[in-house]
Amino acid sequence: MEKSVILVIEHRPVAAENLKLMIEFFDEPDVRTCRPDEWKSVLKGARLGALFVGPDVSDSEVSELLNEISGLERKIPVVMLNRGNEQST
Repeated sequence: MEKSVILVIEHRPVAAENLKLMIEFFDEPDVRTCRPDEWKSVLKGARLGALFVGPDVSDSEVSELLNEISGLERKIPVVMLNRGNEQST
C-alpha cells in the first residue's frame, strides 16, 4: 500500500517546522512543509493524506490550493489554522 504524506503549507518556515514536529509527535512519519506554490513538487507523486494550511496563507492561495487538490482521486482532510492555533515561542 502506498504511504500517504501530510503537507504543511505555510509561508513562515519556523511556524511550518513547529507544526511539522507536533504532527510527527503523533507518530506520523512523513510530514513535509512548503509554501503554497511548492506543494506539487514537494509531494513528488506521493499520496496526500492530509493538508494543514497556516494562517499566513492568503484567501486566494487557499482557494487555488483547494481547487487543485480537489482534482486528486480521493477526499483529503484539510485543517485550516488561525493565529489562535500557534504556539508562543
